[in-house]
This record gives sequence, C-alpha cells and structure tokens, in this order.
Amino acid sequence: MKTTFSGILNLVAVVLVFYISYLTKLGFSLPENLNRKILGLIIVYLGMAIVVWAVWHLRKGIFGGIEPENNHLVKTGPYKHIRHPVYLGMTIAMLGIPIFFVSWMGLLAVLIIFLPTEIYRAILEEKLLTSKFEKEWDEYKGKSGFLFPPLHYRRQYK
Repeated sequence: MKTTFSGILNLVAVVLVFYISYLTKLGFSLPENLNRKILGLIIVYLGMAIVVWAVWHLRKGIFGGIEPENNHLVKTGPYKHIRHPVYLGMTIAMLGIPIFFVSWMGLLAVLIIFLPTEIYRAILEEKLLTSKFEKEWDEYKGKSGFLFPPLHYRRQYK
C-alpha cells in the first residue's frame, strides 16, 4: 500500500511541478546571453544521466519500486557514495523544468512538493533495506550519504 501511495504521490508532484512551472510567469532574470531553455535542458539531462548511472548499477533492482529486489546490497557506482542517487538525479532533472520556463514558483514547487515526495520514498525504502540487509545496511549507511556524499568523504579528499 505504501509503495503504491508513494508512487502516486511522486507522480502527482511531477505533474504539479511541470504545470506550476509552465503556468506561472513569475520569472527570474538570467544573463541575456544565456539561453534558459538550453540551460534547463542541460540540467534535466544531467539529472537523468545520474538516474541512468544509478539504474545501471541497480539493474533489475530498479523494478522493485521501494522494495529491494536484489539479493545483494548495491554499493558500486554512485551507490558507493550516496544511498539514493536515483532520487538525487530525479530532483536535479526536476530543477531543470522551472529553469526551462524561468519560473520561481516552479523552483519552489520542486523544493516544497517534489523533494519531500522523494525523501518520503527514500525513507520507506531505507526501512525495507534495513530489514532485509540488517548489519550490512547499517555499516553501509554509516559510510554513505542520504542524497549527497557524507562530510567525512569530502574531508578525506582535500
């Protein structure tokens, strides 16, 4: 039930961000020589590239929704540093939409509507991963960041 609800909630958030970005003309200024549509598309493609990279490492595990489908914990590629790179990539891609339309309201919608649905899904997923992988998950969780690499990772490479 929670899987279906979180998926529907996520889809509604995507649609809302798109429509709010498209319908609100509360634009922000960008340098004149910067093409907003190209910048927005670049950000969408960057986010989707992260999603594809993460899915490549998850392989069949992506088809489980929030329930883990793999019999092993994926800790390669982007999963080496962060636990939810698909959600990070989707959030980055969603930020490209209001930039494409130059919509402050769209940017706020990403942060207020879309990002919380991604975090909600990630929290549900973490509960299931905790019960499936137990100690291995706890160790991995201590070494990786939720959506961004942990601070100790950044300090290690300075």
